[in-house]
Amino acid sequence: MTPTTHPTAVLFTGQDLTTSFRVFRLNEADDRDRASDRASRYGAYLRHHKHKFADFDDDQALTANPAEFTAAAWEVATGPIMSPPYLEWLPDRIRDIDTYFSEDDCSLIARVEIAVPRPPELLALRGWREWDRSAGFGYSGYFTPEDRMLKHGPAMLTSTTLLLRVPDQALTRPQADPDMPELPVPDTITAKTAVWRLAEWLDEQLIDVLHALEAAEAGNR
Repeated sequence: MTPTTHPTAVLFTGQDLTTSFRVFRLNEADDRDRASDRASRYGAYLRHHKHKFADFDDDQALTANPAEFTAAAWEVATGPIMSPPYLEWLPDRIRDIDTYFSEDDCSLIARVEIAVPRPPELLALRGWREWDRSAGFGYSGYFTPEDRMLKHGPAMLTSTTLLLRVPDQALTRPQADPDMPELPVPDTITAKTAVWRLAEWLDEQLIDVLHALEAAEAGNR
């Protein structure tokens, strides 16, 4: 894994933190400026969703499982729970990233949906709309066409799904909030570290795929 600045060096300083290949950004400035407790908006969401960090066998205790802790920290940091999110993926092509647990060995698996061009076998088909690339509400990306547009023809939205087993070194050991030891409330900086560590690992896994798609698109212009 590429050495990077440890998140604790910049967290809570109001500086946004971007992964090495700029696939992800932790919106630290927004997190502090919008914080109801004047410390961390994400921290407030962690407390509100503390049940997601509870131990499976004891809902009054914090999970001791790094995979469960990392998955919960990631879920709370992203939409739809946080809007705008604490963790943001920057490439337009990335539609969604979530996690689930392997039925084989309970390891954490990241699932990434990336918008891709139609394969050659389908390019000859006429009359199909593709992803809406318009910058609606000031955002560019790959959007599902509005229902009203389907009056003019059907849509074919192609994407690929990447499944990646997350290694132990990309996980974070759980730690409870020292100010609330009697409740299963995750420590905010530990949860932020979990989000950053997984984002940095995914950053390295996704960059070649994203570059390949960018090169193919440029070659087709």
